Amino acid sequence: MSSSPLLSIAVPVYNRETLIGRCLRSILNQDFRDYEILVYDDGSSDNSVQAVRRFDDPRIKLKVGGVNRGINAAWNTLFDMASAAWMIVMGSDDEFLPGSLDTAYRRTRDLPADVVCAKFNVKWDTGLESPQPPYREEILDYVGFIAQMESQTAGEGMTMRRTWLREEFRLVEDRSNEALYILNVAKKYKTATFPEFTRLYHTDAPNQTTKFLSLAEVLQRAPDVARASDAMLEAHGEALAKYAPRIYEGMRIGAARQYFVAGQRKAGWNMVANLLSERAMRPQLVAQAMLGTVSPTLLASLYVARRWLRTRGI
Repeated sequence: MSSSPLLSIAVPVYNRETLIGRCLRSILNQDFRDYEILVYDDGSSDNSVQAVRRFDDPRIKLKVGGVNRGINAAWNTLFDMASAAWMIVMGSDDEFLPGSLDTAYRRTRDLPADVVCAKFNVKWDTGLESPQPPYREEILDYVGFIAQMESQTAGEGMTMRRTWLREEFRLVEDRSNEALYILNVAKKYKTATFPEFTRLYHTDAPNQTTKFLSLAEVLQRAPDVARASDAMLEAHGEALAKYAPRIYEGMRIGAARQYFVAGQRKAGWNMVANLLSERAMRPQLVAQAMLGTVSPTLLASLYVARRWLRTRGI
């Protein structure tokens, strides 16, 4: 192998002691061998660290955090650990499909320098595939990236990023998601998409934040998500309104809810007023605003209940 690995595989872990082994085995079983596995444990309270240490392979580099700082801080840490030119973003509860690393390296090694992200299709343990419509081979600029987001009904895919991005872009280390970071990068650089399926998403982790959030977590995250919504709309609102109007409207409705849950009633009502000026008949939006004004906790509870019902197809 070369002195520096050809690929870095980044795996953030938080309370996944029964699942991290499945992820690591799927990497170690690949035919492609020139990689490093970067594992950052974000303050797990279970035996996740011990589960990783059971794997006796020098390519696995484990760093243990003292407290849980959230996924954004974990990604920054993993970026700083990487020594390859490209880093694959991997979930600790998921698996690589056979041949995925060879495909990832082959597809990215000769990309133009202004292409800094690569995306691949994925399969789910439910039998679904995403995104829909699936990626095809193309290179997207900012407008193309946003337009593709608008066209997708399911947007999950496997992502790779050039590691030198860490010198220019950092995720804000709070409890918001990485959407602002993704669009900031897409605004300046290009993204390549490819049709191969490289990753198997699992739905059996009890602490998946895309599916399960407690009331306490929703209340804790609200100020950070509200701040990120402000930044997103300021930096990308004009482009989203023009090229992704469906996403733009959903983002503003979501921002209004986060403002109310965070106790920022004035910002919430300002957003509601803007939305009503475009279309007056929005009874659910008005009801959300009134509930949030009376009790942010009740509004957050309703949001948690709706997510719970949606995950069960109700």
